[in-house]
Amino acid sequence: MVPWSKYSQFYNSVSTELGLEIVSARNFYYSIASSFENDNIGIFKSNNTKWALDVLLTESEFYPKDYNVSSWIIELYFRTNQIKNGKKFLNQTLDIIENNATLTEKEKADLINEVILMQDN
Repeated sequence: MVPWSKYSQFYNSVSTELGLEIVSARNFYYSIASSFENDNIGIFKSNNTKWALDVLLTESEFYPKDYNVSSWIIELYFRTNQIKNGKKFLNQTLDIIENNATLTEKEKADLINEVILMQDN
């Protein structure tokens, strides 16, 4: 499992030393979650999806408006038959997309359609 407390201590220490907040980059979480989920050499066994989900849920705390993370969480929840949690994140993700000022209306519509289709698969 990921030693979150050690990472947190490290980032807090560096932040204090530099006098500004330093946080993990998104690709830090993506890399770990991807390694767990893909488990190319089979070392995580049946825990791979559970651990990937744990990493992504942690990331969503730091990046709550990242619809890519939320979409991945939805996918994992539905894949593991955690439908209630999946629908909760589905609704949150739809709100994130709707309120994203950097997306065009077409991009929003495409992403919303993609997210909605997740519950049907």
